[in-house]
Amino acid sequence: MTNHIFVGIDLGDKNSVARIAVDREKSERFGFMNNRAGRARLFAEVSKRAEEAGGAKVVMVYEASSCGFILRDEATAAGKDCYVLAPTKIEKSVNSGSIRTTTETPKTRWIKYGPMF
Repeated sequence: MTNHIFVGIDLGDKNSVARIAVDREKSERFGFMNNRAGRARLFAEVSKRAEEAGGAKVVMVYEASSCGFILRDEATAAGKDCYVLAPTKIEKSVNSGSIRTTTETPKTRWIKYGPMF
């Protein structure tokens, strides 16, 4: 059975947070700057964890925002699967404004709704 490294990313203008998990194990927080060097640091960390997990397949996901698609483009160039989710296609609950689970949302949204494209 193939292991997977799931990376849910909360992408910000300057600072970003990734939650990284092997299969369905507990995720770990990884902070990085949203610039070329910070994203390269994220890719290196994810690659290291994939190697430690026996060559696990890496799946990255984040919600579309004003930050654009540069993360997806760089991840794809680095050989990682990266999906961008459309926030307008995600169902919202009545309490969605009062509950904030930003660091876990991209991973769980990808699993539930699939990629934007």
